[in-house]
Amino acid sequence: MGEGVSLELSTHKDIVSLKILHGTSPSVDAWFGSSSGLMGSFHESKTLARDGVTLLEDPNELGQEWQVLDSDPKLFQNTDRAPQFPEKCHLPDAAAAQKRRLLGGAVSRDEAAEACAHWNEDERKNCIADVLATNDLELAEFSGY
Repeated sequence: MGEGVSLELSTHKDIVSLKILHGTSPSVDAWFGSSSGLMGSFHESKTLARDGVTLLEDPNELGQEWQVLDSDPKLFQNTDRAPQFPEKCHLPDAAAAQKRRLLGGAVSRDEAAEACAHWNEDERKNCIADVLATNDLELAEFSGY
């Protein structure tokens, strides 16, 4: 990377976090200044569609918008995974997740909120959502937020 720029990579089970440190140096802007994608636009942190204008606030809609297309450069050579474009990505079944929570054994919203209480407001919201989605209280200690 450029001068004054470093990356911090951390993992927890199957979750990966990548942070760009010293994000105000000129070299960061040269590398990422015009980038936009699934993580949002670099300067504004807006979750934009591929057209760079349409704001998508629904995370499922955003994920479908940024699914890798046949015309996109490939990071991986193996394309035997499903789904592949033009088939849409499979979304989790919210009703099934709710049923699992009602049957017990799942982390409650109160438990998730307590475990994530040490994060700031924005990070706390993400932490709670992730803990509830994974049923993993240990995730609240993950430094990826």
